[in-house]
Amino acid sequence: MQRLPTAVLATGLAIISMGSLFAGLVLDTVTRGRRELKRLFYPAAEPASRGSQLHGPRAKA
Repeated sequence: MQRLPTAVLATGLAIISMGSLFAGLVLDTVTRGRRELKRLFYPAAEPASRGSQLHGPRAKA
């Protein structure tokens, strides 16, 4: 069989592509979960007081 290196290359690329697809799905799921948690806890956050903005653009040293 003369096409063995091509078959090995195609198989390797298929395995790598499936691994990349799986990793992408996992990362997307984690990102969506974190965004959802931020949206759920955002209304419960207390507003920052004016004195706590020491590092803002108008902060005075």
